[in-house]
Amino acid sequence: MPSLFQIILALGLVLFVLASSGPSNAAGTCRALSQATERSKLQQLLSQNLVPDSEQAFLLAGAEQRLKELQPRSLNARGIQCGIDAIRTQVLGCMNSVLPSVLQAGQRVRKPSKVLWGRSDLSARGAGFIGIFHACRGAAMETFMFN
Repeated sequence: MPSLFQIILALGLVLFVLASSGPSNAAGTCRALSQATERSKLQQLLSQNLVPDSEQAFLLAGAEQRLKELQPRSLNARGIQCGIDAIRTQVLGCMNSVLPSVLQAGQRVRKPSKVLWGRSDLSARGAGFIGIFHACRGAAMETFMFN
């Protein structure tokens, strides 16, 4: 059975390829998503997969903090067309697309022993959330923030 790290790595590579060749790249367009709706879907997804409330709050707050680190001054031409809020929303949309399979896989993977986002007592699902978040954010940064 693959480890959580191997699953996250594979999904990160897939996300990178999709971000590099997807429709937002081809025409410089951005998907119209609502940040509040995407955040709500993400919270519902965590709840449906029995992630404890305290861990949900930690993960969502950590994601929000790291989304705020994406700054408008770092945008490339495509990113300027989309706007920073649309890019942040796309990261959440990416999470909602990819995370269900990781959360299901997290049920069968042992709990990580590493400290992630300053916390050592995360479940395998929480670790999967963090890994996918970084993959989604990295794909957005590669597409919209680097020249």
